Amino acid sequence: MKRTLIALCALLALVSAGIPGMAAGTDKVLYSFDKGTDGWWTFANGATLKLSNDATTGAGGSASSLLASYQWQPGGGSYMGIGIQPKWSMAGDAWSNYNKGHITFNLKSDVAITARIELRASDKKTYTFHVTDVPSAWKTYAIGFDKFVNDGKGIDLSAVDIDQIVVVPQKVNDDAHSFWMDNISISKDPATP
Repeated sequence: MKRTLIALCALLALVSAGIPGMAAGTDKVLYSFDKGTDGWWTFANGATLKLSNDATTGAGGSASSLLASYQWQPGGGSYMGIGIQPKWSMAGDAWSNYNKGHITFNLKSDVAITARIELRASDKKTYTFHVTDVPSAWKTYAIGFDKFVNDGKGIDLSAVDIDQIVVVPQKVNDDAHSFWMDNISISKDPATP
């Protein structure tokens, strides 16, 4: 009986390691988009932006991803982005537990872009990191929380919580484009290069 239980536990560990959206170690999955884009919102001025669930493509074998279809209008002064309040997926877990950790995104785009990732914190400051050259195939970005800065100062999760996660694809041209996101998770472990 004991041998059977050990074998079942080992099998479960192997199976869960291969299931998309199931994180290993200290990873906590915030959003996998297998059940839609509930909770995600958009903002835009001088641009059109629509979110949908793309069931034809997912990162790492997941069932679907978030698709942002957008188009900038000619001229300056435009802005747009997509965001979420992560408090619902934290399920009572404290942000301070992740102070030395990182956040992971799977991203791709139909045209190489830079995406600004903002962590809007409880101290009413916005901490940013820029992901450059997002490619047309899925790429995983593990970003240490210490890389998100506001006026040269990094975010300190031992002192603040993250109220909003916002992603802003930067303008390349005035054509219609698509940007995908999947498997957003956080970890207590430092990001490895």
